[in-house]
Formats: sequence, C-alpha cells, structure tokens
Amino acid sequence: MAVADTTNLAEAFQRAQEESAFWDEHYHEFAQKYPNQFVAIHNNQVVATAPTLGDIVKHLRALGYPIHSTSIRYIPTADQQFIL
Repeated sequence: MAVADTTNLAEAFQRAQEESAFWDEHYHEFAQKYPNQFVAIHNNQVVATAPTLGDIVKHLRALGYPIHSTSIRYIPTADQQFIL
C-alpha cells in the first residue's frame, strides 16, 4: 500500500509542477486578457473567468467541470493591494 501512496504523491507533485509552469508561462497573457478576474484552467485551457470566486465556481458547476481538478487563480492588476 505504501508504494501506491508514494506513486500517487509523485503523480500529484508532477501535476502541480506542470500546473505551476503553465500559469507561469501564460500569466502575462492572462493579465492582459483577464485583469481583476478569477481564471479557471482545466487541461491547460481557460474554461471560465469571473470577477468573484463564487461566480467562477457557479460557472464551473454549470459547465460540468470538476472543481477538484480545475485550477483557479485570481489575476490582479499591478496596482492592486490585498490585506490578509
């Protein structure tokens, strides 16, 4: 069982690296096209954009995309600040 867990972990890590590389490669393009928007990526394709997280989740559900395997990021403008 430990081997399967290690394999799953390695696969998840590989997917995360590929996803991060995709975002890095396309960030400037997305910043121009979708400023101040949430962007959802599934299988390396933009499948939805929305101004709020709630809206993008609604769009994804309506389109039938699984939330757990869809990458969502917010694309802020350069002058935007967040206080957490």
